[in-house]
Amino acid sequence: MFYRFIFSSSLPTVVAFQPLRRRVHCGACLSVAALCAIPSIAAAFDNDMLDEVIVTARRVESKIEETPQKVEIITRQDIEKTVAVDLTDVLKKNAGVDVIQYNGVLSGIGIRGFRPEFSGTNKRSLLLIDGRPAGSTNLATIKLDNVERIEILKGPASALYGSSAMGGVVNIITRQSRGDLRGEARLGYGSFDTRDLGARAGGNLTEAIDFDLNASYHNQADDYRMGSGDIRPYTAFRTQNINGRLGADFADHWRADVKFDVFQGRDILTPGDIADGSNNQGSKDVDRTNGDIRLSRKFETNTLSVTAYTAQEKNDYRRVTSTNPLDQPFLPYNYYDNQIDWHGMQVQNDWQWSDAHNLVMGIDWERVDTEVHSFSRTGQRQAPSSADNQKETLGIYAENTFRFNEGNTILTLGGRYDSIETTTLETPFLTNFTPSSTTSNIFNPSIGAKQLLWPGVRLHASAGRAFVTPEAFQLTGYSETIRGGQPQITQGNPDLKPERSISWDMGIEYADAHSRLDVTYFWTRVEDRIISNVVIANPPPPAPVIVTYANGNDARIQGLEMEGSWRIADLWTLFANITYYFQREETLAGVTSDIKNVPKETIRVGVDYAEGPWSGRLQARYVGERFDNDFTVAGIPTIAYPTFTVADLNVNYRFAKAHRISLDVNNLFDRDYYEKKGYNLAGRSLLLGYRYEF
Repeated sequence: MFYRFIFSSSLPTVVAFQPLRRRVHCGACLSVAALCAIPSIAAAFDNDMLDEVIVTARRVESKIEETPQKVEIITRQDIEKTVAVDLTDVLKKNAGVDVIQYNGVLSGIGIRGFRPEFSGTNKRSLLLIDGRPAGSTNLATIKLDNVERIEILKGPASALYGSSAMGGVVNIITRQSRGDLRGEARLGYGSFDTRDLGARAGGNLTEAIDFDLNASYHNQADDYRMGSGDIRPYTAFRTQNINGRLGADFADHWRADVKFDVFQGRDILTPGDIADGSNNQGSKDVDRTNGDIRLSRKFETNTLSVTAYTAQEKNDYRRVTSTNPLDQPFLPYNYYDNQIDWHGMQVQNDWQWSDAHNLVMGIDWERVDTEVHSFSRTGQRQAPSSADNQKETLGIYAENTFRFNEGNTILTLGGRYDSIETTTLETPFLTNFTPSSTTSNIFNPSIGAKQLLWPGVRLHASAGRAFVTPEAFQLTGYSETIRGGQPQITQGNPDLKPERSISWDMGIEYADAHSRLDVTYFWTRVEDRIISNVVIANPPPPAPVIVTYANGNDARIQGLEMEGSWRIADLWTLFANITYYFQREETLAGVTSDIKNVPKETIRVGVDYAEGPWSGRLQARYVGERFDNDFTVAGIPTIAYPTFTVADLNVNYRFAKAHRISLDVNNLFDRDYYEKKGYNLAGRSLLLGYRYEF
């Protein structure tokens, strides 16, 4: 009999064993506890069990045992046991990523030493939904109701995915419900007058047609209290989300899926830096819509798929308070909005050209259009801070997987050629730049290997190149602000070159019926690094501080990742995830400094409990020393952030089979902390929920 492992990504754990009735998607994980008490390598081990662990990190479904790259998986069980409002919360508490998080539904991540980013279309970590670009620059707009699991591919992935996949890829796999109609409804109430509602349903409508439909509403009606005990004014918000899927099998081995996702954030209050007090408050509305159509056909030795997608993200910002007396008669007023549109198509073929080897190849096309509007206090249109722009990408890729020695030796070879044209467009009221177009033609190779050393123990290694093109505002932007009473000018640099990296990693993994452990060393060298550069610092007032963008000499990143889980008894499972950087430095104009917002070490540990109707999770996250610029002080000095540890608690009680009561405690020990200085997050808060399943 086969058994099913339910693994979590980095933090997640083996939460259950049960007879395997169908293919289960799950992933690799590791435990610090396993470092101290790892079972004997000679322990019983079922290879067939690992055969059922499937990931899509290489653009097609693959066994985890055949994937040389490091992949962390966050399962649906992990999502439900994590105290979280959006995708960023789930990632930072369960996976080896670094994070930046603001008040007001705004956040982003970084992977393997690349600075976390919360905006822009050219990031160093790529966000996908079911293998295609997510159409979102802000991770806080990604809700969790329709998510089946999350895969985090660590390391360079430009050889398969193109630009932005330098540190890694986050791929959100959505639900595809089959069989009998099933669903649930939930409601919750908690601290800060928070109301949380949701419902979903999915399954087969007919033998050939299936669907999923999800809806959620979250309203934090009051301002939250920080760990210091003080109320953080202007932090209320509300969001709502609806998404769905309709799929059909037809003809001979053909399948079609149509999906949509609509997110709305309304009256999201943005308090500004805590140093500004009540003088820089605002609010915003956020809209994100996306959808795709996927057509696939299985032949005898080929699987062909064609995906067309579209997405739109809109942000409207209002100024509510201001230090400028001239603003007072007009408050509140709209001062800025932007819109980003994505359109793309993917064509892919997976060719099983022999019993042991297969070749994945495809073509990606994408166009991204960005439009920005700026308004004066009287409502008149004025010059925005950056030009309207367009980015068009055409990429061709291929990767072959070789299986030798009865599948115990895996070798992957791949590469991708990208041609990317970035164009700045004529923009109303913006006259201090000349529209231009730049084309980058780049080839990126990759190689990977995985070797079974003895039962339960595998060695894995991978290497590759990656790149990211400059944002249009980094080429042409211009803005003026007041910081610490002194003017600051930020301006673009039209001579920027694409940022490039070369990386490799090597690790060893162990798995048996009760534990899984992975230890991986990684190394990255970045050339032409794009960073903010203070050209003129600390000039005598009233002369302005001048900031622009530049290609730094390089950056050097190396570190160690450890993650896994250990089932120590029928009721308890320990899990942990550690990232430690030996080096995370960047050099600009001969000056070397630590990469900003990347902690020296991050440790996530926890324990899962399950007995009868009771289940729950206690987990903690420690964030070590990191550095950042203090933008509230003239000259923008570099400062060290304090370390912190934050713990969460989730408790569930199931009764009468279909009913469940849950309690989520966020920031259990009421720690006063921040992911970004000046934007302290909520102290201890509770959410009591009820869920009915059918």
